[in-house]
Amino acid sequence: MVDTLKIHIDTLRSCGADDIYIDLGVVYHLDVKLEFEPDFLMKLANLKIPFLISGYKEEIAE
Repeated sequence: MVDTLKIHIDTLRSCGADDIYIDLGVVYHLDVKLEFEPDFLMKLANLKIPFLISGYKEEIAE
């Protein structure tokens, strides 16, 4: 996803995109562990766009 965005980010901006960001939503039941490879983080940082992470606890019907 980051590699594709890198290729097309200038096109998106030239088409009028003002707010470009990556938003990751995580639904969890018990514990959550997120791990990102350094290569991914470096590529993301080079895009100079926000990376949002939201966590949502799954509601279990009993």
